[in-house]
Amino acid sequence: MLIACTGLPEYSRATFGVISMVGDKQAELIDRTLRNRLEAEYIQRRIQCGNPSQF
Repeated sequence: MLIACTGLPEYSRATFGVISMVGDKQAELIDRTLRNRLEAEYIQRRIQCGNPSQF
């Protein structure tokens, strides 16, 4: 869903955060997947993944 949102004009200036309620390992997996799929846009969008206490 997040990857699809990055292509929509209404989210052109949006930053994104992904909160994992399961734990750090899931957040790390999501983070790694998004970095691989979005590449440079990952940094541009300032995407962050983590557990609730990190936000």
